[in-house]
Amino acid sequence: MSNSSDRVRSLDALRGALAFYVALHHVGFLYSDWWRAAGSVPWLITKLTAFGHSAVIGFFLLSGFAIMRAHGGDSLDRAARNRYALRRVRRLYGVYLGALCVTALLYLGHGRLARIALELPANLLMLQAGGDPWWRKPYLGNTPLWSLSFEAAYYLLFPALLLLGRNFGIRILAAAIAACGLLGIAGVNLGGWRDASILALLPIWWLGAWLATPSCSMRRWRAPSWLAGYGLGLIPLLFRSIPDLTVRDLTTAFAFLPLFVRLTRKENAASRSAPSLPLFLGLLLLHGIGAQGLLGGTHPSTRGAFELAYLAAPGIFAGAAPLIENLARRPPLRPLLLGLCGISYGLYAVHFPVLAFGRDLAAAQGLSPAAALGLAGGGLVVALILAKILEGPWHRTWVAWLERRWPR
Repeated sequence: MSNSSDRVRSLDALRGALAFYVALHHVGFLYSDWWRAAGSVPWLITKLTAFGHSAVIGFFLLSGFAIMRAHGGDSLDRAARNRYALRRVRRLYGVYLGALCVTALLYLGHGRLARIALELPANLLMLQAGGDPWWRKPYLGNTPLWSLSFEAAYYLLFPALLLLGRNFGIRILAAAIAACGLLGIAGVNLGGWRDASILALLPIWWLGAWLATPSCSMRRWRAPSWLAGYGLGLIPLLFRSIPDLTVRDLTTAFAFLPLFVRLTRKENAASRSAPSLPLFLGLLLLHGIGAQGLLGGTHPSTRGAFELAYLAAPGIFAGAAPLIENLARRPPLRPLLLGLCGISYGLYAVHFPVLAFGRDLAAAQGLSPAAALGLAGGGLVVALILAKILEGPWHRTWVAWLERRWPR
């Protein structure tokens, strides 16, 4: 396998791992009452999968990274922009439409479709918001679609940002993106403007894009440099008054940097497709546990241990990485990890309504904790199957229809 195809498979599998982790997070969220009633071990599992937002940050970083690798060298004439737009529509919007259809089918017999029909136009235009106004709420409660809408907005901005950087230099571009981020953070945390989070997360998405450019020196980073950068990300945690959005997202972005060191490193190209997956999942777990402790999300009696785990995460992770990577090259773990390729957008878009439908069914039937959690596991399997369909036959049908309407 070529180095290029290894990198593509690695990115695909990483995004699949992110989507699966978010799905596990939502199992814990939707079935929390049954997990709690099932005992201490199942409840601990929900704690270990409680960091879904950190996974979304990783998803944005990987998205920017992949877009810059694929299109960073494109010309910016009109024909090139049209080709770029068509490729993005082909990749994302078909899966998004499929998820809306699945969501509608799940609630077909509940009498909710007519009542919520006015939500559909904004959702078709990918303009949904998390709260008010009511006509922009995620369609039938499929809340994870917000991040796909954010990603679509960043796709639209990418050519303009690329042009700004080429005409005025990287410093002007960085200043403009930082200004957007600060404006977004202020809008969300000071003005209560939730839509401003699309600006707050833009610098993180562009950080992923920058890591794929020749000007980025990540290949020359070593452990001391990364630990210093991670330490800078921890400083805001000492000030509890700083808004949670600022602290959590920026420190998560710092935490993911070693992942990109390994993705961009020239050595061991043949092993890139699997090793970074457990590497990512281990760091996500350590980072999330510690962040929840520092931000006051854990019981006071265990807070010191969580803080220690967060501060020690970089060193623990760097030391364990070679062992984890060696294990990841061996069956049965490697095929399992590579099985996550090609499902990321489909799983991300469709898992929540499937799991929520199962939760509603479990509540209506008064199921026991064991039966409800079995239903949750079945929902995950159904979501994985639907993701394969959306990314496979559905996607091919969508692409064929687009090519008939807009030939290349």
